[in-house]
Amino acid sequence: MAEPTYALSWPHELFEWEAKRILAADDDFPVAKIALLLEEAFQDADAADQFRKMGQTPFSWTSEPNDASAEEWFTALLNDKRRLRPYQPPQYWAQRNNVHQRDGGAEPLSGFAGQFFDLINSLSSAGYTPKVMPKWCPDADNPSVEWTSRQISSAIRIPVVWDELTQNPEEVSEDVLYSLVEYFHDQAQRPRTFTTHDYGGCGRDYSDYDATAGRTIYRWRVNQLLQDHNIPLQLAARGEELGRLVREFSEPLQDLVESQVAARNQEGDEIAHAVRDFRSRGASLVVKRAAITLIANNLETRRQELKVHLKKDEQDLFHIANKFGLRHRNVDQKDDYGHEFADWIFWNFLSAVELLDALERRGSGE
Repeated sequence: MAEPTYALSWPHELFEWEAKRILAADDDFPVAKIALLLEEAFQDADAADQFRKMGQTPFSWTSEPNDASAEEWFTALLNDKRRLRPYQPPQYWAQRNNVHQRDGGAEPLSGFAGQFFDLINSLSSAGYTPKVMPKWCPDADNPSVEWTSRQISSAIRIPVVWDELTQNPEEVSEDVLYSLVEYFHDQAQRPRTFTTHDYGGCGRDYSDYDATAGRTIYRWRVNQLLQDHNIPLQLAARGEELGRLVREFSEPLQDLVESQVAARNQEGDEIAHAVRDFRSRGASLVVKRAAITLIANNLETRRQELKVHLKKDEQDLFHIANKFGLRHRNVDQKDDYGHEFADWIFWNFLSAVELLDALERRGSGE
């Protein structure tokens, strides 16, 4: 009989990443932590139920599975990707017919706001916001809504009342909403264990928090929401932009940006600085031109390399840099162009940097 398969609700890479981090952090096989991970990362309880049955006769939810059998089962599951199916939510009429809102419905941003607040409340109930919005417990000194509102207001420098935000998402301004998106990224922590607390309908008291996992999962959840609402922003995953909203690009361009940022983690790197400025939310044409100038200046220092690889074609790059109102500002400059042309220049220049970097790596045998 074939082994059963299980549908993930997390991306496979995220589940595997967190599983390996949990396993590496404990000398003994962490039964309770893996059980909670299976509950959270899979679409239904089948995987967690099967895991907890290992070594149990008869099965009991509250008793611990036999460590040896549980570890063997989980290792086999983790190593057999055929048994880990990506979750595919059902697509109903509106999605299949590309209908995104009802007639007279809310604008996409307010639709995003409502679902974002639902997500935060859901994460709070799952123990992901222990500092500012801990899960309610009848035996705990639960913070008031007023206290939570003061903490948020102090951090984002805008006075807010949490209950009013969640009850009236259509009235939340863009500045407040995006500030909250970034604020809760920094608050997110994933609990890895819990104790059952039956008194007063509490359910679970969470513990053993991990901020790296919490923020990673939070970015994935929020970026999915942004994508669903066609908002061209995403939470950055590394560097000085970590957890901050930046403009999203098409996949090849996004890969180019990510590779450059990842390779340039030195403080004060001009290319990394240019990328941060260019993809910042609401970057003006002036900001974009300044970012392009930084890259052009970097290419100038590598001009001999460009001549070797591009022959005389390298002159075309510097013709753009010198004649289109970037590095020089005089009456002969061509500066009557908009964002689209500035974007085209930026991607051409950044691609030239990537080309030189790739050629250097190849020459050094990397």
